[in-house]
This record gives sequence, C-alpha cells and structure tokens, in this order.
Amino acid sequence: MIFINPYEVLELTTPDNNEVKKAKRRKLTEFDLSDDGSVEFKNVKIHKADFLKAIDELDNEQKSQFYWSIKNNIELSNFLLLGDTWFFTNYQIQRIFSNPDFVEFISPYFAYQYNKVIFETFNEGNINLLKKLVANPILTGTTQTDKAYQSLREFINTQIQDLNEIRTDIENEETHYDEDNAEEVFSDLQHIINTNIYNMLPIYFQSQRNDIAQKLRNISVAVFNNLNSSEVALKIIKFALQLNINNLTKQNIEKDYNQIEAIHKERAEAEKYAPLLLKYASVLRHLQECMQNAKSIKNISNFVSKVNAIINIDDLNKQPDVFNEIRGQIALSIRALSITIFNEHNDLEIATPLIKIAQKINVVDNEIKQLIREAANDLEGIVQKRITQQKKELNEISSIFSNIHYQIRNSDVTNINQDKVLKIFSDILTRERVDFIANSTNFSNLQEEIFGRCKDIALKLEKKYSLAIIDHIRNIGKENQKLANRINEFKAEQESRGFWGFVNNLFK
Repeated sequence: MIFINPYEVLELTTPDNNEVKKAKRRKLTEFDLSDDGSVEFKNVKIHKADFLKAIDELDNEQKSQFYWSIKNNIELSNFLLLGDTWFFTNYQIQRIFSNPDFVEFISPYFAYQYNKVIFETFNEGNINLLKKLVANPILTGTTQTDKAYQSLREFINTQIQDLNEIRTDIENEETHYDEDNAEEVFSDLQHIINTNIYNMLPIYFQSQRNDIAQKLRNISVAVFNNLNSSEVALKIIKFALQLNINNLTKQNIEKDYNQIEAIHKERAEAEKYAPLLLKYASVLRHLQECMQNAKSIKNISNFVSKVNAIINIDDLNKQPDVFNEIRGQIALSIRALSITIFNEHNDLEIATPLIKIAQKINVVDNEIKQLIREAANDLEGIVQKRITQQKKELNEISSIFSNIHYQIRNSDVTNINQDKVLKIFSDILTRERVDFIANSTNFSNLQEEIFGRCKDIALKLEKKYSLAIIDHIRNIGKENQKLANRINEFKAEQESRGFWGFVNNLFK
C-alpha cells in the first residue's frame, strides 16, 4: 500500500487548480516517456494508474485540504510514504490530528506503515524508538487499529505458542531439559521474553501480556512437577511477575508463587520424604487448579476422573504419620472442589462422587473429618430433596395436561377454542420447563405420562394445532431415546393426517 500525495509528486508550492493541471500534464509526459509506465518519487516507484487515482481525489475539497496539510508536514508525509520514524522521534501534536475525518483519511496508510515499524522495532529490541512509537495515540480509525498491530500481535501469539510447547514438552518428558539442567529453562525464557519491551507495549496488548505471564506460570509448575526444581520454578514465576499484568492474573500467580515458596522451604526441612512430599504437593496444586477451572469453565463432566487420575487414595493412605497433615489438606481440597462445583454449577452428579473420594482418605484431624462429613450429609440431603421436588413438579405438569384433556375430551372439535389450548401449551411448556422434563430421565414413567396426556389433547385438535403442540413437546425426549422415537412417530402420523383422518378422529 503506497501513500501518494499528488501535491508532493507534482512538486507544487501552491494548491492552485491551474498549477495542478499544468504540473499534471508535465508529470503525465514523464509517465509516458518511462519504459514501464512508472516514475520514481523518493525512491518509491509510482504507477500511472495510482497517480491518476490520487489526482482525482483533489476534486474532493476536504481530501485536497488533507493532502496539502500532509505536504506541509514532511515528517508525517515521509512516514506515510516511506515508514520514516522521524515523525515519532520529533513528534509534535497538531490540531488536525484531532479531526476524525483526517484520521480516517490517513488511517489505512498510517496503519500499514505503523504495523511494519513497531514490529521491526520490537524485534530489534530498540527500546528508545519503541518508547517514541507508543508515547502518543496512533492516527488510525477504530477499523484500522487491528491492522496497525497485526504483525506484532501475530508474532506475540507465536511466542505464546512457543511457551505453551515448552511446558507441554516438559510435562510429556519430550525435551532436553532434565533435573540436571533445569536452570537452562529459565535462561531460555529470558532469551524469548524481554519483559522490559513487553511492558512498554500499549493497553491493546494487555491480554497477551496476561497470557504470557500465565504461560510462564504454567512452565514454572511444569518445572516444579516434572524437573523437581522448586528453585528454578520460583525464578520463572518471579520472572512472570515482572510483567505488567492485570490484578486478577497477578493475584493468581502470586498465590502460586507463595505456595511454591512454602513447599520449597518444607523440602529443606524434610529431605527424607522430599520425593513423596513433592508428589503430594503437586497433587494439591492440581486440585487447586481444578477448583479455579471449576469457577471459569462450563464443562466439568471429567472432573471426577481428573481427580482420580491426580491422586491414588490407597497410596496416600499407606504413607506414615508424617503425612497426616497433607492427607488432611488433600481431603479438604477435594471437599472444597466438591462444594465449588455445586455452588458454581449446581451439579450434584459431580459434587457427590468428589465428596465420597474425600471421605476415603484416612484423616486423623477430627475437625476436618467433621467438615467432610457435614458436606457429604448436606449433599445427600439436597439430593433427596431434589428428587422429591422433581417428582412433585412432574406430577403437577402431568395433572395440568390431564385436566385440559378432561375438559375437551367429549367436545366436538368445532367447539374447542384451539387457539386458547395452544396458548396454554405455550405458557406451560417454556424452554426451561421443557429442559426440566427432558432431564428428568430418572422418572421416565412420568415423562411418558406427560407425553401421553399431550398426545391425547393433540388428537382432539385440527392437524395444524396438533402439529403445533408436537412442536412444543418435541424436545422433552431429547435425553430419552425411546420417548424421542415415540414423539417422532406421532409427529409423522399427524403430518400424514388428511381430511378423512380428521373426520375419523371426530368419531373416536
């Protein structure tokens, strides 16, 4: 993308139209005499078609004024054409920079050059120039901002991916790093990530800064768990905290840092049991990660299997009394995860098995035992209460449809206010209620009963109303294949129902 300022290319000292026309004729002669239909301006090759397009824009009074203003700002002009950074080095605020029409006018060209300049400056580690580049708002419209940062954003994404691969390789033991050279991990990370440069980048890159800090934190955990080096893990997580990150990310990383630091001190005090203490410290961290994830992700279906994969209860229970405290901590962590899943997701099918896992751990602390026992009793009580309430609500729904059928069963179809019946269905079978019925697979008999009531009502109505009712109830069988098949069969029957079928139904 080449910015062509017709006033500059024509070498004019005045925007006078007559002078423009004379200079245009002279310049066109140059184009015609050239071998390839182009001329050079400031070492940039300009083609005739692009030149003519720019000349035509002078017919627009506003654009003509903008071109003339740029001509009189040599630093901006050279940046738009050549990417010359003197515009930033010698930056001077001008009134026209606050004109949104002007900014929109130069936005594509500014974004194009800025994208190249900031990317090159970042890669060269030129801190002084980068300070100048980010010191003032860039002259791009909102639609061009992404383009202005595109190359740098994509490059940073590759660095984030590199960090992710380092962590994955360490976790999968597919790396040259081991316990003997764990220090190299930290050295390599310092080579990849220049925190000073990253901290200079504008707020646009904040989410990527946060992501890099989180990836460094993940590598720290991998080093701690897989390379058995709490010292290097602490260095990496400290390195992550050098980045300007948001408060939430910082709090989470600081929390991990404090945990790793505490465990590092414990190792020094218990060398005899260091390997096992490291193993169970890792278990605790994984459980805490699970709890954080339980608050932020929607799909928690694998949490029970994940916890079973994290911790072998039989092995934990076999350890000597020195592990009593960590047994209690693991039990409390699993209890906390169970409670979090119930509070955040209202999911008893995951929360209940988790609390049962916590109950299997040999805990000696009576207070911890009581906390786990109370949590288990609370969940069991909620389970029973829900089952009772669920059955009650299903019976109430079935009763409503039974009453509707009772009121119309002996009526001629012409005497039934079918629109009213359909309205009642619409009011009763809200999306939430349909999902409730569909998910009540533990009461499949009541699901079938509700369908039967609705079917009886549908059979009393004209075809279009019958199909409308089926449309309301079609999803109550989405978790019950047998019921879904029955609903589909009934729908097919009603769709094929013709005039004589309608007459026959009247006499049933």
